[in-house]
Formats: sequence, structure tokens, C-alpha cells
Amino acid sequence: MHTPPKPNGKAQFADLLGRWLMGQALRHLNAAHAAGSSLDLEALTALLIEDAGQAADHIHQSQQGVRRAAGTTWTQVEGRTAPRAAERALQVWRADFFENRAAMGRKSGQVRRGKRQAKFLGFQLGDLEGLSIREQAARLGCSTATVSRLRKERAAFLASQVEPDRTDLPALIEESTVIAMTPEEFSDFMHEYLATEADARPVAQFKIPDFMPQSSYDDAMADLLAVPL
Repeated sequence: MHTPPKPNGKAQFADLLGRWLMGQALRHLNAAHAAGSSLDLEALTALLIEDAGQAADHIHQSQQGVRRAAGTTWTQVEGRTAPRAAERALQVWRADFFENRAAMGRKSGQVRRGKRQAKFLGFQLGDLEGLSIREQAARLGCSTATVSRLRKERAAFLASQVEPDRTDLPALIEESTVIAMTPEEFSDFMHEYLATEADARPVAQFKIPDFMPQSSYDDAMADLLAVPL
């Protein structure tokens, strides 16, 4: 198995420098297009040569362990690295790149990618009641596994349509019948309840104010508990 040689510091630095200048060249072309102008190879190369010093500093700071190796000279950057990056950027850059991407995004949002609908549904077994799974499959022209699925779907649907049992409803209504009390009966009941239930928590909430007569308190309690008089 062939193992490629590990890049030395010089080759690695030159590759990172070329990649950074390539991206910077595309940014310059986009900015010029947005301003209504254009850049030729010579003008773009000149801009990249100005950016090369910033590129070297960026590589040293962001890439740990990459050092400028001996032989990577400024002459090489001016004569080879920057011109190659500018030439490559002019080859791949397109003025309508962002417009095409935006149009593709709009189109993809408008396209309806329909999900394949089921060919057989549970209600189709309604006219085939009483037949075996094999016979129903032969009638519908599908597999027995499909008929088993349809039977489960139909059984679940029919079970959801069954009305709840209401046989105990009269008994529930009878148990919840409210007993009418007069104000005097209700007052006696409350006093007896509070006297026997010494540990009842709601007692503190129904403390009678000093300025409220007992009769007014009884009427207010009756209204609060909605006990018919």
C-alpha cells in the first residue's frame, strides 16, 4: 500500500497560503461586482500581493505548528503564489453565483415532494367481511401481509367509533343531587362541622370579620358554595 509522504513545513505553508489567497481573490471579485466594476488578472494579482503579508500572519496565528520554512520567499509569493491564486479565482468565479443559489433555494421551497399514498385502505375490507385473509388478498390483488395490516387498521377505526357505556349515568346523577338547605340549617351545619373538625385546614380562610354580622357571613358562605336556598 502506497503511503504518501508527509508534507514538510515549506509545502504545508505554501498550500495554506495559496488557499487563503484564493478565498481572498473571490472576495475581491464579489466586492468589485457589487460596486459595478470588474478586475482583470493583473489588478487582482496586485491586490493579492498586498494581502499576502496579512495571509502569512493569519496562518501563523490560526495553524499551530506551521512555520514559514526556508525557501518560501516574497519573490515566490509575487511571482507564483499570488498570480496562480488570481488566475484560478477568475476561472471559477461567476457573477450570477449568488443569484443562481437564491433561485435554487426558492425553487426547492416551492417544489412539492409528495409522499407515496397507500394503495389499499382499511375501508376496502367492508365488502369482504367473512372471507379469509387469503381470499381477501385474492379479491384485492395484494399480499396477505397487506390484508393483515388492513384488518388491524379497520379494527382500530371501528373501536374508536364505539359509544361509551352510559348505563351508570342515572346513578351518578342521583348521587350528585344537591340537598337544599335554609340559611338557618346551613349555619347550624357549618358550626357543627367546624366544631367536630378541629383539624380542618380551611377554617382560617373563613374567619368571620369583626364588622360582619353572623347572618351576613352565612349568606356569603351559601353564595360561595352555591348551595341553593
